[in-house]
Amino acid sequence: MKGAPRQASAVAAELVHFDVVARDADRELLRALAQRLANDDAEAARIRLEVRRTVALPPPAAIELPPPSPPVAPPKSQFILAALRRSPLVGANLDLSRAYAVGRGVEV
Repeated sequence: MKGAPRQASAVAAELVHFDVVARDADRELLRALAQRLANDDAEAARIRLEVRRTVALPPPAAIELPPPSPPVAPPKSQFILAALRRSPLVGANLDLSRAYAVGRGVEV
């Protein structure tokens, strides 16, 4: 006998059984992932897309990805200075000076 009989339903007809070689420590994680993906609902689609992104698989053609965010230019010193000038602390007259301490002696 090759194994336990499978349920005869529409959902079970779409599922397939296959073996995966992985670390024993990942057994529960992979089982939980497979169970979540078997639901084939919106949450499963979200998980499937995120796993594809993580392992760098191209998405299937049916799934539309959001457009990538525009590249961020590296900060320039004038932009940083302008941001500091817009700070709500401008004009607060904060004393940010520190007392100089020599430190303690260390025997070597």
